[in-house]
This record gives sequence, C-alpha cells and structure tokens, in this order.
Amino acid sequence: MLLIFIFSLSSCKKKVSQPTLPPSQTMEFNDANFNNSQKVVGAGNWFTAAVTVGVWSAIVKVGFAIPIIAYKHALDQTPQRVDDNTWLWQYDVKIGFVDHHVKLYGSVDPNEDMVSWEMYVDDFNWFVGENNIEATQGYWIFYQNSDQPKEALKVEWTFNYSDSTGTAKYIVIDRDANNYNSYLSYGNTLTGLYNCFFEINNTADTSSVQIQWNDQTHIGRIKSEKYFGDQDWHCWDENHQDCQCPSAQ
Repeated sequence: MLLIFIFSLSSCKKKVSQPTLPPSQTMEFNDANFNNSQKVVGAGNWFTAAVTVGVWSAIVKVGFAIPIIAYKHALDQTPQRVDDNTWLWQYDVKIGFVDHHVKLYGSVDPNEDMVSWEMYVDDFNWFVGENNIEATQGYWIFYQNSDQPKEALKVEWTFNYSDSTGTAKYIVIDRDANNYNSYLSYGNTLTGLYNCFFEINNTADTSSVQIQWNDQTHIGRIKSEKYFGDQDWHCWDENHQDCQCPSAQ
C-alpha cells in the first residue's frame, strides 16, 4: 500500500517540458524606419524622430550588444537538461573579433507556470528574466558590466505569435543614472494609418516624445512640446519630407 501511495504521488507530479525561448524581438526594437540609406540632413520632423530614437537605440544596442547577440544565437542551439526543471544552452559565439562562451539557464516552475532565465557570457551574469510558460509576456533585467555590477535596464515585454506583434518597455533602473526611471515604450500593435509607436519619457529633463509610423508606407508623425513648443502632431510623408498631417488619424 505504501508503494502504491508513493507511485500515485509521483504519477500526479506535473510533467515539465523544455521551456520556449522568447523571440529576440523581446530584447531589441525595430528602428529600421529611422536607419535607412535615404539622407535627410539637419532638420525636419522625420529627422527629429530619427535622432530621438537613435539615442535610445545606442543605449540598448551598443550598451547591451554582447548579451543581445549572444541570446540570438541561443535560438539556434539545442539545450541539455540539467535537472527535472532546468535546461542549459551552452555554446561559443564570436562577437566582433572576440570569442565568448555562453551559458543560458532556463528553469521552469511547474507550480506557477513560469520560466526563469539567467545568461552568463564569460562568467558574467549579463541578464536575468522571467516569463509565462507560453512565452507571451515577461521581463528581462540587464546588468551593467563594471567593477561593481548592478541592475541597469529592465525590459517589460509582450509578444503575439499569431501575427508577430508585441510591445517592449525599456526602463532605466540604474539608481545612479541622471535619467533613472526614464523609459522608452515600443510596439507594433496600433491600427489605422500607423501601426508602430515609440513613447519616450526622459526624467532628466521631464520631457516626453510620442512617435508613430507605418513600417510599410513609411509615413509617420511626432509630438513633442520640447522640440516643437506645442502639443500638436508633426508629420512626414513616405519620402520623409514634412507634410500636413492626414485628417484621418
């Protein structure tokens, strides 16, 4: 009877499957519409939007290039099971001219239906994260690689696999930064003339910027009292030239 009881307990144990890696879009936003080869020099609504996005793009893509590139390579790797609830993606990757060794741990909490992540690149813990078991919403926390590592940036994200839409909010969580608690929100979930957006809030100068655009037609608009001295939308056409904003919003 005791053996039967023990077997029944073990058979009722929730079976844990290998966790799904969230897509790389949960870490990096698509700023292609502000980085193309067409030259727009020195002024204009699109140029103002491009410069604003470029500052934040540098913070994310340059400051955290190593963990983001390393993570994208994990999507092509096969993990090994470490224990009942944990998997390890372990591989080498060349970034620039430097070889790095990567360890990415994914641990499933079967009781909470949550997955926790930790990535080490050359033994430095670059980020941790957590998401639901379906990998449709979660967060990442990136660390500053310095003599005294500390939390630097948090990304709160959502993702819809049916149409590859989602959102990501990048929040400065370094308490020593002059723009602590500033954020950029990105998404491609709008409907109507514009399907993508950036919303930027900078605590260093209490300014805010809203940018919306269409990643197919390339039209867009920007709203910023700091740059324009008003709360109106300022638009650009498919050639990135200033234009009157369409009446249908």
